[in-house]
Amino acid sequence: MFHDKGMSKKQSLYLHCKDRFRRRFNIELDKRLHNEIVNDIISKKCNLVEKQSQKRFIYSIIVNGDEMLVVYDRVRQCLITCLYPDELNDKAYYTHPMSKFFEERFEGATI
Repeated sequence: MFHDKGMSKKQSLYLHCKDRFRRRFNIELDKRLHNEIVNDIISKKCNLVEKQSQKRFIYSIIVNGDEMLVVYDRVRQCLITCLYPDELNDKAYYTHPMSKFFEERFEGATI
C-alpha cells in the first residue's frame, strides 16, 4: 500500500508508521518525533518488551501522554508500526509463528 517503486523500504515503513500513529493514537508523526523516539530507543530510555527477530524489537514508550508499543527495525533504525498496550496480551499478534511450536516442544525444558 505504501511502497512505491521510487521509494526506499525505510521511507515506506515511515509512511506506514505515520499512518498508524494517526489512526490509532491521533498523533501526527513527523520526522522530528520519529527521530526523537528512535533516539530514545537507541539510548535505552524505553523499555524493551520483546525481541521478535534479529532486527525487530518491540518497545514500550509514552508519547504525548499516551502509552503505546512501537515495533522498531534495528537494521534500518526506524519505526515499523505502533500498537495499543493491550495488544501485548494478544501474543498471536506480534509473536513469531514458530514460537508456539517451540513453546510446546520444549515446555518445561531447562537450559
